[in-house]
Amino acid sequence: MNNTLRYLRPARKYIEMQFDVKQADLEMLLFLEGIGKFTKQDLKRFELMMSWNTQRLNHLIDGGWVVKFRNALHGRQKALYVITKKGKNILNQFYKMLETGVFPDSARSKHNRASATQAEKKYARVYGYENAMRKEEAQKKGKL
Repeated sequence: MNNTLRYLRPARKYIEMQFDVKQADLEMLLFLEGIGKFTKQDLKRFELMMSWNTQRLNHLIDGGWVVKFRNALHGRQKALYVITKKGKNILNQFYKMLETGVFPDSARSKHNRASATQAEKKYARVYGYENAMRKEEAQKKGKL
């Protein structure tokens, strides 16, 4: 059985803390990534399963995670949107953490700053522990 979602919570929390992304935003980006270029109708289709927010698309655009690809032409074509490089970077880091269980650990991470909240510090300890476990597992495999 594939155990990819084992690190779902710590990976999601890392992305939320590091990039100021809310869980709903991350879930929407994950959905939209599979579509490629999308319209407001595509966004609304997934939005039916989420809490009501009329400004969700504007929030994604303001965050720099989505950009308008093509303007609408009245009666001819709908406006198209795409996930930006910044948004794709967030998703790539998220997938990497899910697959490997290795979490970025740098002084620039928000969970390592002096003003970090207790929750951020708690997750910093989890990330350090998980990284140590992955390193130990890799060393054992190398010795076999």
